[in-house]
Amino acid sequence: MGREELGNMRLGLTFIDGNFTALLPDGPPDFHYPLRGDSVFSARAIVFWNANLNPPKYDVVPLGTNPNIQPWSAAQCAMVIEQHFIIHQSAYQSIRLNTPYDPNWALDAAYDPTGVLGWPGCFPDNQPTVNLANCYLVEIGELEGMPGGLLRMRLRFASLPPTRNEIEQFSYHYRGLNWLRTTPAIQYDRQSFQLTVPSPVQYDYYICDDYGILGLRVFPVGNKLSATTGLYPPGLILPAQYYYMDSNSVASNTFLPDDGQLSATTIPSAEDYLNFITANDYYGQPVGAELVAETSTLDRWMGNIFVRRTRFVPVI
Repeated sequence: MGREELGNMRLGLTFIDGNFTALLPDGPPDFHYPLRGDSVFSARAIVFWNANLNPPKYDVVPLGTNPNIQPWSAAQCAMVIEQHFIIHQSAYQSIRLNTPYDPNWALDAAYDPTGVLGWPGCFPDNQPTVNLANCYLVEIGELEGMPGGLLRMRLRFASLPPTRNEIEQFSYHYRGLNWLRTTPAIQYDRQSFQLTVPSPVQYDYYICDDYGILGLRVFPVGNKLSATTGLYPPGLILPAQYYYMDSNSVASNTFLPDDGQLSATTIPSAEDYLNFITANDYYGQPVGAELVAETSTLDRWMGNIFVRRTRFVPVI
């Protein structure tokens, strides 16, 4: 990104103080947005195991209640900064991952000592975007020797993306139903079947900060993992929807066969499942809830930032 593209923002000139005893920018920062498109999300409730009920059972969790948190966000709410830095080799010390980006590294202090013309932190419509100070070091490039005993390196910083959702197609195995509803009197006798359906995939991002560099809130309140929480604190990995033979089968993990039918005694029962289908009356229409189709996975995204991936399918 050249100066002519930045207009009045005046970002990132080379800083020269003559001794290079501190890490200094060598050229302007490059900004790019790693996520494709804005987040899309489902307004549906989700079906989730509620261990607090007596007896525990699958329950409907409305939108806005943990773990059914799906805020909309623009693609530009996740940002990566790459910039070259120089330092004298006698003063070089390794930098810890998670080190926050200093917004002064992106300002032309000589042109604008007040910083007014720096990074605006918002879109033209004044909706907030990424604060540069909320970008964290995720990668240190190779050291390059320069004349005069200087070292040059390219550092990469990334913001912690907000929860985002994508939509895919997924083939899910739906269980059958065998149940007589008395009011009104309806007989349900449905065989199990496989169906490809629209499938929301939710991405939640967490940063592992064993050294306590960042003043972020710790999971489950916030998105920081620490030496106390570990990488898999209880509640982080969302389990897939299970179907049990009966209430005695939960502890022993005795599951309903793929060709089995939900009935009055299964977990969830056929009645519960039918209620999931009519849950979440959205704009006057019973659109139904969604199931967790696959147990969440957790993978490294960049540096110490991890992403939890959870797939949902509609109840049918």
